[in-house]
Amino acid sequence: MSRYKSRYWYLEVEVEQVGDKKITLNSAWVKVIFKNAVNTIFGEMTSSLPMNVLHYDPVTSCAIVRVVAEEYAKFRAGLSLCSMAVMGAESTPVTLSVRQASSCLPALAGPHRSLISTTS
Repeated sequence: MSRYKSRYWYLEVEVEQVGDKKITLNSAWVKVIFKNAVNTIFGEMTSSLPMNVLHYDPVTSCAIVRVVAEEYAKFRAGLSLCSMAVMGAESTPVTLSVRQASSCLPALAGPHRSLISTTS
């Protein structure tokens, strides 16, 4: 009996803008930020990295990203090692942190450890 191997990996990534100047982000901007972060570490060979931003929530600054399984290690390393990515011509620095990763998308919906306080 063979084990099921997923074609994709899903990551929940927090995008935090650093500095005084804040820009309203959307899924397209977040994808540019991720590609720039990976290109900073690995160079132009990753410009065709198959990656999709499935959802971006501007309230929590978290994005759900789908990456091809063969490129998962490179993508995650790029996000983790890039201490600060610059976003477009605005030159707004952002920090990226991977909160969760799974080969199964519904697993990201479950409970996870977070430092966000739920009390007011």
